[in-house]
Amino acid sequence: MKKIKNKSQLEEEKLRLRVTQLELENKLRRDWVEVKESMEPKKIFQNAFHLEAGRKNSLGDWLLRGLHVAASSLVSSVLHRAEHQAGKQVDHVMEKASQFFSRKGGKRSFNKGFDEHKN
Repeated sequence: MKKIKNKSQLEEEKLRLRVTQLELENKLRRDWVEVKESMEPKKIFQNAFHLEAGRKNSLGDWLLRGLHVAASSLVSSVLHRAEHQAGKQVDHVMEKASQFFSRKGGKRSFNKGFDEHKN
């Protein structure tokens, strides 16, 4: 740092430091906005699963593709199990409904009261 000899040099140095401070604050603000945007779930997903065309295949790219395949497989397995379980439950409900309407002792109807008043 240069030695300040008079008041005008001091004022110039203060002004230079203030300009530098404002430039750094603006850069910090822009960088912070950029970091916040990159941490949004949408951006993270895009960065993880949508690799840019023309990029070299690096180890990181292969790891991301492996992660994508593993996640897809896991989701597919979970959905298949959920579909199978839902199918079992629907079959069970249909069986119970069939048993309810086919019991011995006469015909059952949802409109029992309506049928009696009809006669």
